[in-house]
Amino acid sequence: MAKTYGLIGLYSRIVNKIEDSKKYLSLAIEMNIQSGNHKSLFVNELRLAHTYQWETNYHKSNKLFKKLKEQSESDTEHSNYLDSVYQHYGKNLFDQSEYQLALKYVKKALRIRVEKGNKELIDSTEYAINICNEKIKQIKE
Repeated sequence: MAKTYGLIGLYSRIVNKIEDSKKYLSLAIEMNIQSGNHKSLFVNELRLAHTYQWETNYHKSNKLFKKLKEQSESDTEHSNYLDSVYQHYGKNLFDQSEYQLALKYVKKALRIRVEKGNKELIDSTEYAINICNEKIKQIKE
């Protein structure tokens, strides 16, 4: 049931049903905690961080992204998510007009993605770097 709630939460965010997204992701997270499923807990917390970002609740999104970043940097169980966490944390910072800091994390994501060799992810990350650089350039002009 937790997996289903997690997916409902994910898709609710995509169709901009933010309250439903928070509700179902919170239910999934509670079930993940109770069952001790740390991988699904991490994924659903990442989804919830996105939901907070989409509703521009940056206090909560920043807090959750930082927690997930620290977990994936220090815990081998979650280290395979590090590039995704960096990329999405960077996007979260970008949405707050923190372009220099966003660029820092997107570049970190790129280094990992180059090592992994996934061309599609590399391309999307390079695109994000270009967008960050454009914003930084606009500010300086």
